[in-house]
Amino acid sequence: MKKLLLLQALLFLCLEAGAQLNVTTLRTSGLENPRGIDPETVNLSWILETTRRATFQQAYELTLKSGSKTVWRSGKVESDNSVHVPLGVSLQPSMDYTWTVKVWDNHGQVSKPVSASFSTALAPGAWKAAWIGTDTGDRKICPAPIYFRKTVKPTGSVKRAVAYVTSRGIYELRIDGSRVGDDYLTPGWTAYQKTLQYQTYDVTAMLRRGKSQIGVLVCPGWYGSGMGWGAPGDRQRYGGELGLLLQLEIGYAGGRKETIVTGPDWEMSRKGPVTDATYYDGETIDKTASFSWEPAQLLPAVKASLVPSIAEPVRVRQVVPPVRAFVTPKGEKVIDFGQNLVGWEKVRIKGSKGQVVKISHAEVLDKDGNFYTANMRAAKVLSTFILSGGADEFEPCHTFYGFRYIRVEGVEGELNPSDFSAVVADSGFETVGDFNSSNPLINQLQSNIYWGFRGNFVDIPTDCPTRERHGWTGDAQIFFETASYLFDYAAFSQKYL
Repeated sequence: MKKLLLLQALLFLCLEAGAQLNVTTLRTSGLENPRGIDPETVNLSWILETTRRATFQQAYELTLKSGSKTVWRSGKVESDNSVHVPLGVSLQPSMDYTWTVKVWDNHGQVSKPVSASFSTALAPGAWKAAWIGTDTGDRKICPAPIYFRKTVKPTGSVKRAVAYVTSRGIYELRIDGSRVGDDYLTPGWTAYQKTLQYQTYDVTAMLRRGKSQIGVLVCPGWYGSGMGWGAPGDRQRYGGELGLLLQLEIGYAGGRKETIVTGPDWEMSRKGPVTDATYYDGETIDKTASFSWEPAQLLPAVKASLVPSIAEPVRVRQVVPPVRAFVTPKGEKVIDFGQNLVGWEKVRIKGSKGQVVKISHAEVLDKDGNFYTANMRAAKVLSTFILSGGADEFEPCHTFYGFRYIRVEGVEGELNPSDFSAVVADSGFETVGDFNSSNPLINQLQSNIYWGFRGNFVDIPTDCPTRERHGWTGDAQIFFETASYLFDYAAFSQKYL
């Protein structure tokens, strides 16, 4: 027995001696390697990891660099704080930074330095771009999607190129046809009459190929979809126009800089593949459509403050395959994804040119097993696809739906489940807690909570992702405490508040 205790003691000492102190989960203002954040509000956070018990941080040291130049060093700071640690230096706008942290623990161990990066936003008075777009002239009319384009040709070796973008509506930015970033539904929902967010993208690699075409699609989104109560014609809360504001800052080798901005030298088209996209009714994509380009129109500047994004963007988090395809008692062709989720469908279809395929969305079936949408009330939640005549792929990502089932109309013969998938999109959070038990019913409840969180945290916390989609404060204040046990949503809630 004494030998066993001695062996256990030796093993414990070996484990303690071999325990490493690591620093992980570096966050800048609550975000991982963010771009374009407010230089006035930057703070740093990190987490200590070790196998040794009763370990805590005793001191830290921070180093801030811009390129290879050290711009600030904290020195060794005696503190156990590792959350929202402020920087001790003023930051420059439109600048790339890297920060490094090293910590000491109460056992005398020192961690290896680890680093993270971020960039700062434009200075408030640095916007030179003009608003371009269209105005229906009537706030009771939902504006149609609009396309913008401009060809740019860098005049030297591009060292750094950064695009700052926002819109009245939601935008999708592409360069030479390739999507810029992996954010969706940008610039997000704010009180547009007061604040309007913009995003920052490093497009250096995309502009190093020489002449490039910038293309932007702007859809109504929260700004122009006619959200809220009242008659359909009285739901335009913000305006009847769609607009784009883009500023591209290019830095060349040698220090020369060039700024490209939206203005009357851009082109716009009121026609294009996406002909309709609203949050209640859904999206229409016409693969037979062509563009009709004309000089871009100037719009009046917004009165709202332009502010950098401060929260996690909406991104694709998961792609869910169907679990079955079946025909309901009414003869409806239905795909079941096996899980109530929020996002949109992705579809491969081959048919004749001009053929119309309609996809409706539902959360449940009725008691007879038929497709059920009565709970959607006036929301159509309908995707309409017009085929090109070849092999088409559709992804209506300029809206979102809450659904488990989709009904497919306009396709002859049996459905091939492999042609369909569900794209799950939400604001995305790092998981900080989970729960599992021996009771399947309790585990299902936990799963429902988890999926309910993801489905209702799409840029703002909502009551439902189907017929209302509003950020009622009652729903949020009831759920926020539960949410804090599941995900790190600090930046999300700050933006919402």
